[in-house]
Amino acid sequence: MEENVNSELIKLYGEFVLKFEFVCSRIRFMFLKILYPNNDEKQRNIIEIMTEWLTADPLRRKVNALMIEFYGKESEIYETAFRISSKFIQFIELRNSFAHGTAFIGQYDFIHETQVGTIALRHPKLKKDGLDLNFKNFNRIKLEELINGLNSLDRAYSNLIIIISHPEQESIFYERFYTQITKELGSLDLLII
Repeated sequence: MEENVNSELIKLYGEFVLKFEFVCSRIRFMFLKILYPNNDEKQRNIIEIMTEWLTADPLRRKVNALMIEFYGKESEIYETAFRISSKFIQFIELRNSFAHGTAFIGQYDFIHETQVGTIALRHPKLKKDGLDLNFKNFNRIKLEELINGLNSLDRAYSNLIIIISHPEQESIFYERFYTQITKELGSLDLLII
């Protein structure tokens, strides 16, 4: 029984990390659609060259800056992109802990913070007061909620890409897809990270 729970937690752990990277890939695609709406293979390669080594937060900040340059800070498109970005930033630190911290599945006698049926994520940080072991426990339900949150972010970014991919009909597409973006972001309002 415990082996099955552990296997499921391992699977969800990996799925979370992969979904996060998929959202980052979606942001790279936004670069392409903003800079080269009618892109070809050479332009796709240029975007890959320009975004190489950019991690999640620099990608997020740079796409927001491009939105300001192309659409203006007062535009609905930028405001929508900023709302999505504000939700995404909440996942970045958690993903960094998942990818760079230490995870324990189940309970270990020598680590009191671990619990049966959870992944105990440990990402120590030095603070003014000294060491913070920074333990967080995630059960199957919480991991599934986080994965669903990343799916919502992916759909929100996808809908925004559809809007910016049709500049000649931007207002029509904005009206059509803004409601879907708002729905996806609304589902994230209930998620505690």
